[in-house]
Amino acid sequence: MVEPNKISKVKIYGAGGHAKVLKCLLEENNIQITGVYDDYCHGANSYFGFINKGLVTSEFESLASDNTPFIIGIGDNSIRANLAAKIASSFTKAIHKTAVFSTLSTIGEGSVVFAGAVVQCMTRLGRHVIINTKASVDHDCKLGDFVHIGPNATLCGGIQVGEGALIGAGAVVLPNVKIGKWSVIGAGAVVTKDVPDNVTVIGVPSKIVE
Repeated sequence: MVEPNKISKVKIYGAGGHAKVLKCLLEENNIQITGVYDDYCHGANSYFGFINKGLVTSEFESLASDNTPFIIGIGDNSIRANLAAKIASSFTKAIHKTAVFSTLSTIGEGSVVFAGAVVQCMTRLGRHVIINTKASVDHDCKLGDFVHIGPNATLCGGIQVGEGALIGAGAVVLPNVKIGKWSVIGAGAVVTKDVPDNVTVIGVPSKIVE
């Protein structure tokens, strides 16, 4: 598996706002972007500097032909999961040069740690995880595949976050709490107890609303 930031070229799937920030991360780490692909963004895109290519499912396999790895630049967890299952290519991972990532922690393929974020020791990130701008993940946390930790969110020590869960911007999760699969923690919420699968919680302290 390719180590973060040890690659020289990468392709991005996605051409929206999240992909723009990913583009900045890669370029600031001196990684060349060789292609941008998006089913819903056709034609010229001046920000990316070249034509975005819409794809149908049958074309995904051809993307692996040049052995350039992908990163999925889409913030929506369910869309990212669906694409990861379709793209017949290897995935790489990236950590912004201003992020702090413990050498005692691990990061799965396709995962990205953005500018100013902190991932402390003995933490494990699954596949296609997003640690967004200035988010903080403390020691001994376990994040499942396709998790998204929003900007300035804080995970205290020993937290488990299930597959596909979203921790909203500025939310705080107290130590040793478990967040269920595909649940959503609203922006600014303070989570003091375990959260089941497939619910939304908001508020201080947080309460289930769905």
